[in-house]
Amino acid sequence: LAAGIVFAFDGYVFYHMRFENIFWTIGAAVFLVALAAYAIILMYIFPLLARFDNTVFAMFKNSLFIGMRFLLCTVLMAAMLFVVINIFTPAVIFGEGLCALLCSYLLSNILLMCQSQKEDASTQKTAADMPHL
Repeated sequence: LAAGIVFAFDGYVFYHMRFENIFWTIGAAVFLVALAAYAIILMYIFPLLARFDNTVFAMFKNSLFIGMRFLLCTVLMAAMLFVVINIFTPAVIFGEGLCALLCSYLLSNILLMCQSQKEDASTQKTAADMPHL
């Protein structure tokens, strides 16, 4: 929440000082990259919290890395949300629920792939630790 408030304030400041100097260009670029990372983290952290046990820092890191690893799905989910908000605004009840349903299908497949990779890695680790007979 605090990061969202900071991003809202920064966005307001960058909007009102637009194109005045070089600081705006560099600051706006850094702001947009940080905002994209924030959006990716928000999309993935809650499903990760529901499925896996980990530290807080690891959850933030994993949500960012998974969002970047599955960038096509991340962009698709963001585009669906954008379309629902801008086109289906009169049908808020059905539009946002449909978007959440479609995103949950994408997220469940991504999390199943991550879980199977985690299990494969733990199986390989235990097999490597066993002595050869």
